Amino acid sequence: MAFSRFRAAKTAEEEVNLVRNAVPKSTQYKNKWAYGIFEEWQRQRLVKVPIVEVTVESLDTPLVEMSVLSINYWLTKFVLEVAKPSKERYPPKTLYGIISGIRRFLAEQKPSEDINALNTSEKRFTILRSALDAEMKDATRAGVALQNKKAEKFPVTQEEENKFWEMGLLGWNVAKSFHGGLTDLKYEPRVVKHVCHPLIENDESCLVELYRMYIGLVQSVSNEITAFYFKPNSKRFAYDKQAVGINKLNGILPSMSKEAGFKPKSSHCLCVTCASALFNAGVEEKLIRDRTGHRSNALFKYENVSEMKSTEVSDILEPKCGPTSDVSLSKEVSETAVEVGTSASSCVLSIFQ
Repeated sequence: MAFSRFRAAKTAEEEVNLVRNAVPKSTQYKNKWAYGIFEEWQRQRLVKVPIVEVTVESLDTPLVEMSVLSINYWLTKFVLEVAKPSKERYPPKTLYGIISGIRRFLAEQKPSEDINALNTSEKRFTILRSALDAEMKDATRAGVALQNKKAEKFPVTQEEENKFWEMGLLGWNVAKSFHGGLTDLKYEPRVVKHVCHPLIENDESCLVELYRMYIGLVQSVSNEITAFYFKPNSKRFAYDKQAVGINKLNGILPSMSKEAGFKPKSSHCLCVTCASALFNAGVEEKLIRDRTGHRSNALFKYENVSEMKSTEVSDILEPKCGPTSDVSLSKEVSETAVEVGTSASSCVLSIFQ
């Protein structure tokens, strides 16, 4: 057989697995979750036959087997009727996410159909997009977004971090947004450079030394298992040949917070800590993005403004009318939209828009 520089042909199963594994597991989960909600609504809806549209198929037909006209019809009904198990309305962004998940699921199951209901140039789904837009606006007016607002993620304070080190929860004994596909062609894999401390100084919290030590300990087991995080050995200073899963990793910070006597914080708070610390220190946005890896404006959600920065902005905008003034709020202002209270040293007015 002549020498060939090309790789061996893949089997049909290998090709399918390659394409499937290119989709992040979190996205696969969201797609199945969204489609599962539609299937549940599909089973429970009493009227399964279109009243006017005679060319639309029955709701008993699986969504992946429906025509584009039928998909547009029934998804429009679904958008206007879908609700949580508690019978409450979904927040606008969640509703949009459900339709996005269904769209991705259909794209996987019917790749030849080129179904993209959320594309504004796709005229076949104009009615669906109009219904989705109207439902999202109505939910916003009804205050659904505020009622379902997620708890704010707070950064880990310097006091808390110091306590972790003192208690031995941190110390010697103890890549997400880049996938490299077609959508990442214009991006380079992110490389973070961290300058720790001068070589002549000794620092027990040196990140470089901690990283170097960890790599040395797991190097032998990592040659056999493709993973980065491994389970610590309970009897000796080493790591077992067992990868640590995402759920276990997410539980580390809440567990440390509980043991140190602090209010539990999720692993997401670490990103908030990084972005907020740099933001409040006046670091340029580009440098913050380099550290957090954010390419979109989602970075702003992680930049928690310190009390001192908020006070500085308020002082600039404060009316220059002396220490006292007669200012009252209109009774027409909703109580859910305005909060009036006090902080440690100031009176505070919070308005949700």
